[in-house]
Amino acid sequence: MPFGRLSRGRDHVAELDEASANAIAESSPTDVWVSGNGLFHYDGVRFMQVGTQAAFDFHVSAPDDVWTVASPKPDGFDFDIWRWNGRDWARQHAPFVPLALTVARPGELWATPGIGVIHRRVTAGP
Repeated sequence: MPFGRLSRGRDHVAELDEASANAIAESSPTDVWVSGNGLFHYDGVRFMQVGTQAAFDFHVSAPDDVWTVASPKPDGFDFDIWRWNGRDWARQHAPFVPLALTVARPGELWATPGIGVIHRRVTAGP
C-alpha cells in the first residue's frame, strides 16, 4: 500500500503522513529507505511501508541488500541487526547491539557497538 508522497520542485520533500523519520539511506534515486514509525521504501514514485521495525541506522548496497539496526517492538526494546533480501526482513542475531554499521559489498556487513566489531557475510537466502 502506498504511503506518503513526494512533492517535486527545487527540493524533493517526502511527506510520510504521521511517520516521523529518524534514519535514511539510499543506493540510488529509486532506492531510498527511511525509518520512522515503521520502515519505508521509496521506489522513485512513492513510499511503501515494508516493515514495522523501529530502526536507527541503515546501509543499502542494492534493492535486495539492505541492513539495519532495528527493534521489532514498538517500545524500542530487543534491537538487533536485520537484513532485507528483496522480499522479507530476516533477523541477523548479533552478540551486541550495534551503534553503527556499513556494508563493504552486497552481503557483507561490518558493525560496531563502540567497543568491538562484528563482521558478517551472507552468501545466499535471507
